[in-house]
Amino acid sequence: RANTSEALNPNASYGIGTATPLSRLHISDTSVAGALLITNVSGSAIFFVNGSSGNVGVNVANPSVVLETFADPGNVGSPYVFVGRRANARPILALRLSLGTKDSPTQLTSVNQHFGSIAFQGYDSSGSWSNGAEILGATDASVGTNEMPGRLIFSTTPSGSTALQERMRITSTGNIGIGTTTPSSMLTVTGNVSLNSTLNVISGNVGIGTITPQALLHINGS
Repeated sequence: RANTSEALNPNASYGIGTATPLSRLHISDTSVAGALLITNVSGSAIFFVNGSSGNVGVNVANPSVVLETFADPGNVGSPYVFVGRRANARPILALRLSLGTKDSPTQLTSVNQHFGSIAFQGYDSSGSWSNGAEILGATDASVGTNEMPGRLIFSTTPSGSTALQERMRITSTGNIGIGTTTPSSMLTVTGNVSLNSTLNVISGNVGIGTITPQALLHINGS
């Protein structure tokens, strides 16, 4: 009822779209129009649940994925997401992957199965969201009992392209590779290296005091 208020029985269950509510508030709706919509004083959606897909939108009226949120800088500040906890336990953001189903998950089996990624995207002139950078976690070896060998891959997109390119990875052994996908030591670099413009490795030549070494070891200075 509009423009009315009344107290509800805290021990009762209430159903909207169902005569047999299974919780204190049970909303049953399979329409795309939404099973639940909360708006602000301007009538804009601030919380929306799609009754067909189950997608949830925060400040989004038509979420296209499981959870979609948007912050308008004209109305709010930076779109922070805070996760906190008291005591000594640390907050955790877990990106999980399994085979099987949600109710009956099974073990991962092979190399390069992706746990998940953090994608940094921008809206481009073609009218779509494009990746500018990404951090990807994946299995780094075959998975056995009570083990989960993993690796991290860091990628960026170069100018004039929309395709991510791997720049660095950390393997399950702790080896770091820059310019290579198969680091064989704690740090393996494929390509030219410059350390504060004092020590430079160019095409296999090492230069000290020069950025253009002409021999395997080229020292310039007094």
